[in-house]
Amino acid sequence: MELVDIVLADPDDAGARAELARDPVAVAAHLGRLLDAGVLEPPTLYRHASDEIRRRLVAAVDLGAPDRPLRSYLDALACAGGPIAEAAFRRWRDETPPHVGDGYDFAIDRHGAAA
Repeated sequence: MELVDIVLADPDDAGARAELARDPVAVAAHLGRLLDAGVLEPPTLYRHASDEIRRRLVAAVDLGAPDRPLRSYLDALACAGGPIAEAAFRRWRDETPPHVGDGYDFAIDRHGAAA
């Protein structure tokens, strides 16, 4: 998918990312590459994520997600949805990851309710 290559070449190109998000089914096969490059916006890109991608998003939150804002990972995981995301949000509500500051309590609760 040519548009994926454009986004990978310039991950900060908001217009290209928005265009890419218009067809999340076609993007699903490329989510691993996009995640590797730190492309998390818009989070609707992850609407049709595989379980493998969902697990990687959960792991990034658990490990601290140093390359992008934590909220971006939470948003992408909430859009991905499914049992893996739901279980992670429930777990984080009960036991917030140690590296997550007070400012993320709301984000976890808000997304957990939607997941």
